[in-house]
Amino acid sequence: MIVLVCRCGKRIRAPGAVPGRVGRCPDCGERLVVPSEPTVPAERERPEPTRKRRAQGLEHSGASLGSSYHLNPTTESRGNESPEDDAPRPQRASYLERKTAGPIKEGLLPPLKSPETSAFASLLYPLRGADCIGILAAMSVVLWIFMVLVPEYCLTAMGDAKKMNASLIGALFAILAAIPGVILGPIALAFWLQYLGRVLVSSAMGETLPPRAPNRNAQGLLQGLAPWLVWLVMGFGVGILPALWIGPRPGWSPSERAIDIVVLFLFATAYMAPALMLSFLHDEPLAATPIGVVVAWFKLGVQIPRICLIVAGLIATAAVPTAITASLREHHIWIYLLLALFCLLVVLWALVALMRVLGLCYHHRASKLNWHSADPRWGESWRL
Repeated sequence: MIVLVCRCGKRIRAPGAVPGRVGRCPDCGERLVVPSEPTVPAERERPEPTRKRRAQGLEHSGASLGSSYHLNPTTESRGNESPEDDAPRPQRASYLERKTAGPIKEGLLPPLKSPETSAFASLLYPLRGADCIGILAAMSVVLWIFMVLVPEYCLTAMGDAKKMNASLIGALFAILAAIPGVILGPIALAFWLQYLGRVLVSSAMGETLPPRAPNRNAQGLLQGLAPWLVWLVMGFGVGILPALWIGPRPGWSPSERAIDIVVLFLFATAYMAPALMLSFLHDEPLAATPIGVVVAWFKLGVQIPRICLIVAGLIATAAVPTAITASLREHHIWIYLLLALFCLLVVLWALVALMRVLGLCYHHRASKLNWHSADPRWGESWRL
């Protein structure tokens, strides 16, 4: 375990940190760089306040567990700097920006030297990081329990109670079984949305490895939900309006209904995808307006149909095994339960691949889109 120690006394655990990796201290916001070799803290002549003495004690105790790097702010120039650059910066998340791919052997596949350009290669993206594989496996099991096992148990209990003329007892068992899902479900959803946002942002930065898992505390789970709330209102809410306004009309033939569904799907996808990118990757928090999406259409050009086709392919990849699994529920319940876990894994995998495609779409066209200044503030805590 490598321990990074800032000069303010903050200790940051950074598994797999390599020389040259840069980031920011979550306490003081200083820009930090990992040196080539560990350094030993100098002896202090005067006693310091209790807080600093405790920090030093933690630093010395951490040396027995792993290498401690005492980091100082980098002196590299970022262009025309003003005196405002020395002002205190807002608290930032402990998100390390990997400028170079280090010899990290965590995933099942080796890291790439440069970001991929094909959607098929993005499907293999989760296999390049152990954190991503672990999160996909854990979230699949959690959703499987809350969305498949618990509902099936509740339905079975209610059915058996109804046969014994004890419907009230069956409903009580169902309520008790659903309570853990009601409490833990929102927490799992917030964690999953946090990670999807990290995948999108790290892909837009051009990183080839999946990001680390979000902080599993109250602040870490809530600080990255703002872009999702913006997209839910200004992206999903506006993109779904045509479908709610038109809707299926009586007297339509199956062919007319199918054409209408395809048109509505393409329009919704073409609107929601750029709105999601604007919500996370633009300097303005409320940039995902209809005007902003239309401007993004002209700048992205042929990438909009490509994104629509990729989304359609990912949905088909997840929908086909899901439909087959659902057809087995009535006669082969145990096979259905096992295949449901696989289907959830496929759905979550497709979502990570989609975030990767959207992030790389921005990365390869950042200069043309021009959504951020020279120093984008994506590392702030509320964005990650």
